[in-house]
Amino acid sequence: ASEYVLKHLNQIKNIANKIQDNFNRPQHVGNALHNAAEHFVHTGEILDNVEEKNTQFFDYLGKMLAERRANGSKFFTEVSVFDELNQLPGTIDLLEIDKNGHFIIHDYKTTSTFKSKYGDHQKSNEELFLYKGYIAQVMTYGRILENYGLMPAENSFHLIATEGKHTNPMSDIDSNE
Repeated sequence: ASEYVLKHLNQIKNIANKIQDNFNRPQHVGNALHNAAEHFVHTGEILDNVEEKNTQFFDYLGKMLAERRANGSKFFTEVSVFDELNQLPGTIDLLEIDKNGHFIIHDYKTTSTFKSKYGDHQKSNEELFLYKGYIAQVMTYGRILENYGLMPAENSFHLIATEGKHTNPMSDIDSNE
C-alpha cells in the first residue's frame, strides 16, 4: 500500500509543481519585459533575450523616447511611489517629465492577445486601460504624483502593450500523470 501511496503522492506533487510554474509564468514574462525596457531606456540597446515579436515594442519605444527627448522630456524608470491614504506602494514603469515640468505615466503591459472585440487590430489605449482594470492602477499613480506636487500633462497616461504568452495555469496539466 505504501508504494501505491508514494506513486500517487509523487503524481500530485508533479501536478502541483506544474500548476505553480504556470501561475508564475505571466509574472516572469512581465518581469523580463520590464527589465529589458529599463535597460533599453537607459542604453538604447535591446537585450539578447528579447523575443523577436517584441521588437515592434522596442521600435515604438525608441521612436517615442527620441521624439520626446528632442522636445525636452526627461525619463525615469521603475519609480517607486506610495499612496499615503490607502497605504499602498507602487512602481511606475516609465515616468516622463516634459519640458513644462508636467508628468506622463507610461505603463508597460504584456498581453496574450492584441485582438480587439471591434476587429482584427491592436487594442486602443482605451480598450487596454479598461482591460483588467489597468486604469485604476495608473490613475492611482497619477493621484500620488499630484500629492507629491507634480502636475499632469494634457495626456498624462500612456499604455505601451506588447504580446506575451500568458496561459491558463491549468491548461497543460494532465490529470492522468
